[in-house]
Amino acid sequence: MTRANTAADIWAHVKFDGVAWEESPCWEWLGYRSVNGYGRVAWQGRFTAAHRITYELFFAPYKIPRGLTLDHLCRVRHCVNPEHLEPVTSKVNILRGVGVTAQKARQTQCIHGHPFDIANTYHYSDGRRECRACQRMKQAKRRASKRATKKLEEATR
Repeated sequence: MTRANTAADIWAHVKFDGVAWEESPCWEWLGYRSVNGYGRVAWQGRFTAAHRITYELFFAPYKIPRGLTLDHLCRVRHCVNPEHLEPVTSKVNILRGVGVTAQKARQTQCIHGHPFDIANTYHYSDGRRECRACQRMKQAKRRASKRATKKLEEATR
């Protein structure tokens, strides 16, 4: 784990791509990185993300508002450039990302091509959504299967 006691210790672990820091697109964290790619540092007695520290140092005395998380606008996890970070809610951060939740949220139609619009979308209480046209097709198949099973049972009696 990278340890830092002063701002100079933090900046010593940042690479600016050999250009002036104002012009460097991403500031690469050269210290310890977690398995998911984020820079980690021991700072003032606590272990935290390196990008949070650089954000607070750069925009001092402003702190990251309670309840918000920093979103990497550049999508580079080990980037600690404060200009590439924006405080947002966890929900916004997740939906801006590239994970399955974000991908599903960006879908405009179901896998069969039916649109996800107000009239054709059912929203479950847990946040999932389903195409009403596909729901109707599944129900029709289920009913047809039950009728066929019932006829078969009657024929074998």
